[in-house]
Amino acid sequence: MKYIKECKIINNNRINPGANPPIYDMLLHAPGIYENGEPKPGQFACLYTGRGEMLLPRPISFCDTDNHTQTIRFVYQVAGQGTSYISNLGPGSYIKVNGPLGNGFMADDTASHHYLIGGGIGTPPLLFLAKWLHTKFNMGNITAVLGFRVDPILAQDFGLYCQEVHIATDSGKTGYLGSAVSLFRDKLAKTSMDNNDISVYACGPKAMLSALAGFTASENIPTQVSLEERMACGIGACVGCVVEYTEENKKTYKCICKDGPVFKGSYIFTGGQGV
Repeated sequence: MKYIKECKIINNNRINPGANPPIYDMLLHAPGIYENGEPKPGQFACLYTGRGEMLLPRPISFCDTDNHTQTIRFVYQVAGQGTSYISNLGPGSYIKVNGPLGNGFMADDTASHHYLIGGGIGTPPLLFLAKWLHTKFNMGNITAVLGFRVDPILAQDFGLYCQEVHIATDSGKTGYLGSAVSLFRDKLAKTSMDNNDISVYACGPKAMLSALAGFTASENIPTQVSLEERMACGIGACVGCVVEYTEENKKTYKCICKDGPVFKGSYIFTGGQGV
């Protein structure tokens, strides 16, 4: 495929020593990727190990890009044999990357306040979005609400682009005790802001996205969600990552890799009810 490019690893460092599962921050020099178009927040790439026993690629969303240096950044979790192999690749190594793939987030210029709701390893692509909204569209009033089981990641990075960064943990060790969705609801209840002035962007576990989309649909708050799914091809050819999709009371199926991974939350989780 023409999108597959060999990229050089600049660094590949673990960012949560002593915690599990391991999470790594990888920076690649990837001029070939930019030949296919500058990546957008919410898009992803497929990373290939090049080993026969791990034939399928590993899809990972972009955490950041820099057109000037022609670099791309991934923050990923070691979840199996493939990501474990990738985590052991050091600086100077090369890896094949296919991307940018999929459809990313759309900046909602009708809103005056943007809430980024992240859960766990769904947080990294929202960092790219925060940077994009702040620098490309000069949008103020960006708030990140990030949920984790125990230890947060990337909180300081979000502080570079967001006016507010709020952390929730299941353990209560850091920040709010509870979920990112509960924290978001609490924050929203304490503001006098009109819901018409709010736009929500989210990425995380499906249960989190479902709870969030149900709430925002009831409040008529536009919500975009980025779905995570195992993928075999990443381009819609294998139809292995379909999701039920409802628009204007018409139910159909979409490929997360090709048609998404970003969708309107109401089209996926509330039967088309909501904005």
